[in-house]
Amino acid sequence: MGGSLLQCPRKTSKRFPKTPSAPYATSCAMIAFDSSLIIPAFATWHAAHPRALRALQHALESKAGVVVPAHALVESFAVLTRLPAPHRMAPADVLTLLKNTFGSTRIVSLSSRSVWPLLERLTGLGLGGGITYDALILETAIDAGAEELLTLNARDYDRLEPRLRVVGV
Repeated sequence: MGGSLLQCPRKTSKRFPKTPSAPYATSCAMIAFDSSLIIPAFATWHAAHPRALRALQHALESKAGVVVPAHALVESFAVLTRLPAPHRMAPADVLTLLKNTFGSTRIVSLSSRSVWPLLERLTGLGLGGGITYDALILETAIDAGAEELLTLNARDYDRLEPRLRVVGV
């Protein structure tokens, strides 16, 4: 996994309709991942491992640009290192896997100017709790210019009225 990626021309609009019909990114759109995809891609025992790994590899090997929201990366590290035995992985092993996979990929964070608008948007939608972290990943991807977000939990994003294509894998 990993390697150099050919960057696609960046489109001027970040607003694309949500189309869950595609199995994973097939166009030249910039792609982001959430932790629901990253975690099973590395957890070989996980029921979704084959499809998560296939989607991740396909995106990383495609001509699309790839960004990884920092929160998704850190959350993946936290989950993989705290699972109950025998599934828990050593922090050094997880770090090696993540660096080998995403070391040459752009890691992105939400800009400080976007934090209050994000919280205001959640409040306007009447949302709080755990979906806040999905919103953080989503807005980080949008801020970075991603046009697709690959996830195993596409329905979780429905309430957020995403302004990019959420692709369920």
